[in-house]
Amino acid sequence: MLWLPLLAGGGELSLPAYRQIPVYSYHMSHPFGEQGPDTFVSIGRVEEWNDQQVREVKVHKKPMSVVRLGERFFALNSICPHMGGPMSCGPVSDGKLHCPWHDWAFDIETGKSPNGHCLTRYQVKVEEGEVKVGWVITQA
Repeated sequence: MLWLPLLAGGGELSLPAYRQIPVYSYHMSHPFGEQGPDTFVSIGRVEEWNDQQVREVKVHKKPMSVVRLGERFFALNSICPHMGGPMSCGPVSDGKLHCPWHDWAFDIETGKSPNGHCLTRYQVKVEEGEVKVGWVITQA
């Protein structure tokens, strides 16, 4: 597990305070160093997630925010396109993941925001209780 420092506030003219959030990193060995597009990586069991919980994971060297909505799971790019905010630290409401820095909202199923920006989506499947993340979902 890696630790990522995040700015957690701070007073006027004071040094910023930091808090740390866990970032789970999942690696697979492959003779050529890269996995193919059919490769899915297990990131945990279904029962480890609460409904509307977001977890930061790193799969295929990509930071992702994995969200559980009911019985479905979604994986989105974990970096907000606005100013690089950590999407995994944002709240979930009405099927949207909100950036904690400036409240940009992205539809969890499509990755789209009302302002025209979007988050890259990744394949997710559940097999025998294991949540697995794959490669980028291409836009139609």
